[in-house]
Amino acid sequence: METLAVVDAEGAPIDVGQFAAPQLVDLDADGALDLLVGHKNGTLKAFLSCPEGWCAQGDWAGIVVDNTLGINGYSIPALVAVEGALHAYVGNETGRVQYFGEVDAGNWAAELPEVDNSAGDFAPGLRAAPALGDLNGDGLPELLIGIQNGGVRMYASGPMGVGSTPAVAMKMALYPNPGSASALHHLDGRGPAGTIEVLALGGQELARWQVVAGWSAEALPVLAPGAYLVRFVPQQKTGADESAPVSFRWFVQR
Repeated sequence: METLAVVDAEGAPIDVGQFAAPQLVDLDADGALDLLVGHKNGTLKAFLSCPEGWCAQGDWAGIVVDNTLGINGYSIPALVAVEGALHAYVGNETGRVQYFGEVDAGNWAAELPEVDNSAGDFAPGLRAAPALGDLNGDGLPELLIGIQNGGVRMYASGPMGVGSTPAVAMKMALYPNPGSASALHHLDGRGPAGTIEVLALGGQELARWQVVAGWSAEALPVLAPGAYLVRFVPQQKTGADESAPVSFRWFVQR
């Protein structure tokens, strides 16, 4: 039986071991996507894009992620470019996301010491599978973390400390997320006055209401199973710097 697999520059199947977790990312800043693969033992394997295909480079940046029993790390890379700099985040077995700082494009394979063993201090469940991207268009990456039981938790722009960190975002959480259609969902704020909006992913407004300064937990409307966007828009004070909206992707299950 033929086995489907990505092959390296020598035509051999790329096999890093169990629980391969690949990410396509430009490690050496040459404009071509390279392949970075996490796996069960907690290290990362790098394969540079070369004329013949993927050229194996071995373990990357000296990274070995944290684990629970001292055996397996289940590393999952989530590198992200912010303002021209490539930042190295890696999920691990404990459910946390470690931060290893910026990648030096001129020395892309240099060892990266750990900067933070728990970026944002988030740990929604075991075997964190992170991904970062600007989902709400505010110029900062949101963080999504998948976990072993199948759930996905989203954290809005700011809490990870990539770029500036809005104080409003640091105080907000949406829970449970994901949650069932029969559960009561809340947006927890303890923030300034503003507007809460609930939108369909296509942009249609489903609900909107005002909250006063010091608001706490606001109940969200009961909606059919699906994916929605919940957004808090701070009220702007005269003469104050504009505060960016804080957005959450909200998943409602059956």
